[in-house]
Amino acid sequence: MMVMIKKWGAGLGALLLLLGLAAEVSGQVATFRFRQIAGSGSTYTIVGVWNGDLTSIAVGDTILTRNGDDCVFGVITTLISQDPSERIFTAEVSDFQDLRMGEGIIYRGSLSKLPPNIVGDILGCVLDHIAGGSTSQERDTMHNLFYTLEMTSLYDDHPNYPRQAGENFDSLELAVDVAPYLQQLVDTAAITGGTILLGAWQHTIKSQINVPEGVIIKGQSAGKYGVYSLPYQPWRNSGTIIYFEPSQPNQAAFYFKPSGGYEARLGGIEDVTIMGSNIHPGTKAIVVDGDGAIFSSGHFEDVHIHGFRDGVGIMLTSRNGGGVTYNTFNNIRIRDADTSVFLFAEANGFTNTNTFDGLYISGGALDYGVLAMTYTKGDPTADCNHNVFHGGSIEPQYSRYGHFVVKNDAWVIVKDTRFEATQQFAFWPDTPIIRLMPGTQENLIEAFASIPIQNEGANIVKTRSPKNAYPNAISSNRFINTA
Repeated sequence: MMVMIKKWGAGLGALLLLLGLAAEVSGQVATFRFRQIAGSGSTYTIVGVWNGDLTSIAVGDTILTRNGDDCVFGVITTLISQDPSERIFTAEVSDFQDLRMGEGIIYRGSLSKLPPNIVGDILGCVLDHIAGGSTSQERDTMHNLFYTLEMTSLYDDHPNYPRQAGENFDSLELAVDVAPYLQQLVDTAAITGGTILLGAWQHTIKSQINVPEGVIIKGQSAGKYGVYSLPYQPWRNSGTIIYFEPSQPNQAAFYFKPSGGYEARLGGIEDVTIMGSNIHPGTKAIVVDGDGAIFSSGHFEDVHIHGFRDGVGIMLTSRNGGGVTYNTFNNIRIRDADTSVFLFAEANGFTNTNTFDGLYISGGALDYGVLAMTYTKGDPTADCNHNVFHGGSIEPQYSRYGHFVVKNDAWVIVKDTRFEATQQFAFWPDTPIIRLMPGTQENLIEAFASIPIQNEGANIVKTRSPKNAYPNAISSNRFINTA
């Protein structure tokens, strides 16, 4: 089986990390990046930086890089200088080509393993030249690939790229749209399934990232500062920030949709903060779309969503024989999205059996905290049911239509969840906090708060203060007072 690697555009700096390869080591190997500063013919002087097993660079070390479709080797013949603490060196390389700049590996002894981080362009070269030839085991590990968007490489050729320690990166990170590069990585990872690793800085994307099955977007953390920390700036330099600044309305920062009409395993998003610019209406942070196909078994964890006024935080939707099911959302914080979570099923669609474990919704002036609904009532082909919310807190200061609203034929299970609405009576005094609309049934709600509850269906509601629940004369309603 031949391993094919898509060649990146200039400055992409995409790195791949392979897991589970043979542990046998008979040589040392490191990844490196270099710039050519002098030379002609087949001998050139380069300046490089490295990362890997090698604690220093030595005469006789072999360099492997790529020039177009060719694998290029060279040998270090003269070591001019090096700083092992900074892992930077200057050396003369023989049997080389005029490459100007590039990325590759340096190895000492036999090339018997892959380094911990390997440049995407030369993966095929490395596998083909590993001592004894690449093995089927090594080739079969392609499904374990991790792809990294390395911002330093991406910005390298930008005229405003900081060159000295202490120079500020923020203006550059705000200005450079990484969406085209990120989309390239997603498309490549989707070939076999993989994880996109994003660094601990701000990534600005100005168009929707379309994510097919089997791809996980993973950051370093959602940050150590709250987004309202004073001074305001520090959150940008803490954790992995996705700043979504779309050029048109009704786009999603991350749009998950299967690439074909079959059941596919959803990837997910982990350890990031997604910020909405609030420039255009209808924007969304995360959309999972089961249109004509089934998306299941995805995982979203430690995600902080902020902004998305006139938009949606997380939307799960299905139709045309498709579904969104068996997905988990753990430790999700959503602040100020007009509709924080929207669960929706149209004709011949099912959005069900998804679990939110630790959902925290806050902010002010929302339309909905959570909205679960089918498109119409009485359509047996539309299922939006058995979606579970466990733990967490839904506590925007006030909401126009309700903190938690269930419509038509949808039903949910809500347990161990706190509700609060400190300013609801000042802004929307006639809007209950929990609303089970006419005709709803089979909902089970445990509300740990003394809040107005509207129950106009055959549902079970457990509340501390049943006097706030209405109407209570319908025989099919059941209220349990836990006070």
